[in-house]
Amino acid sequence: MPRRWFWASAAVRTQFKEVDAEGRTNQEGQAPSERELPIFLNLTEDTFEEVITSPVPVLVEAFVPGAPPQIQEYSDKIKKIVSDYKGVVRLARLNVQDEPQVAEEFKITHVPTVLAILQGKLFFNKITGPSTETAVQKYILALLSMSFGTEVEAILNEGDRLLENNDIEGSAKLFNQLFTSPKYRFAEAFGYSGLIQCALKEKNMDAAKHLAETIRNSFPDILNVPRIKQALSQVELSDIENNSDFDVNVLLQNVEKDPKDIQSLYDLGLYYHRIGKNEDAINYMFKIVKIDREWNEQAAKKTLIKIFDSLGEDSDIVTKGRKRLNNLWFS
Repeated sequence: MPRRWFWASAAVRTQFKEVDAEGRTNQEGQAPSERELPIFLNLTEDTFEEVITSPVPVLVEAFVPGAPPQIQEYSDKIKKIVSDYKGVVRLARLNVQDEPQVAEEFKITHVPTVLAILQGKLFFNKITGPSTETAVQKYILALLSMSFGTEVEAILNEGDRLLENNDIEGSAKLFNQLFTSPKYRFAEAFGYSGLIQCALKEKNMDAAKHLAETIRNSFPDILNVPRIKQALSQVELSDIENNSDFDVNVLLQNVEKDPKDIQSLYDLGLYYHRIGKNEDAINYMFKIVKIDREWNEQAAKKTLIKIFDSLGEDSDIVTKGRKRLNNLWFS
């Protein structure tokens, strides 16, 4: 049985558990059969008991048939988000016209409404009316944090805080705790993503790449989960930037001579991202999209998306940038 990588560096030393070929661990509290449950189902009086007793958290979407396009779009986004979690959370759709008693049971007075059921109880809040994709993601992450228990949530928050304060060793030790007895594989994957952040902070690119490879091999079903996607995108961008030789003065001179020098614009975007000037990096990529969106197999668009993913959905830059890209691309 293969062992996960042993990361030894000046600041941290991390031992990972044994896993089988599919990256699963046989730990108390994890039920492999949970992953075989249907992700999507209709919430009716007949399925009420199944939803309430679900061993994994359930998102409930209350709707009425024939909703306007905007509401249908919102519903499609919810389904896509839940699908990305590959069984870590389920989605039960409730037609309030056909199931008024169930709607009354959940005290639903408006549609659309999104609420959640965790361990047989209603989650502490709900989303009323159409909301943003970011809001739904945050809602699901809060739900999953509750399902892990407050200890796991505290580890993630404190690990992030220590890393922001450049305490790489302290942060890595905390993230390692997620490998001891996580309730779900999801928490263990978060541990890997946290260690990637530590490796990048330490400028240990080999470690970051190896950890990223481990995530892809062991957790292929949850690569689109925001925290995981953020860490993987940061590794990809750092790898590209580290393999590029930037002479910023030459690049600026090239662009001054020829404002449509796409390769120089692209390299400037990567350079500014590497030094933390994300808005400048994004602007250079947008210049390329305007000049030739198909350049190098849509490299500028793909890099923009990686930058957005690497910054995380909480960033105002990301919210504005995604909207700007959508408007520009489909105009």
